[in-house]
Amino acid sequence: MRSQPLTIRCCSSSRSEVTRRSIPRRPVAQYATAMELHVVFEPDEAGWVRATIEELPGVITCAPTIEEARKLVRDALDEWLLALTSDERAAIGSEATRETLTLSVA
Repeated sequence: MRSQPLTIRCCSSSRSEVTRRSIPRRPVAQYATAMELHVVFEPDEAGWVRATIEELPGVITCAPTIEEARKLVRDALDEWLLALTSDERAAIGSEATRETLTLSVA
C-alpha cells in the first residue's frame, strides 16, 4: 500500500498561505517494507524445545514440540513488545507526538 503524499497548508491572519509548492521537497526516505527475525530452536534440559529470537535476546519461550514452540514464540514477541512499550510510555513527555507503526509478522 502506498502512502498518500503529505499536503501542508498553513494560514495566518494576513490571509497568506503556504502550500506544498512553496516548501522545498526533501527526498523521501525508502525503508524496508519487511523485517526478518530469526527464531532459534534448541533442546532444553527437560527435553522440551526452547525458542528464542536471535535479534531480540529477551524473547524466549519453551514447549514440548517445535510446532508448539513456533506458535508460542509469536506470543512471546507480542508480550515483549507490550512490556517495552509500557516502560517507554512512562518516559514520554507531554509535548511529544505519537504515531502508530503496524508491523506484520508472517
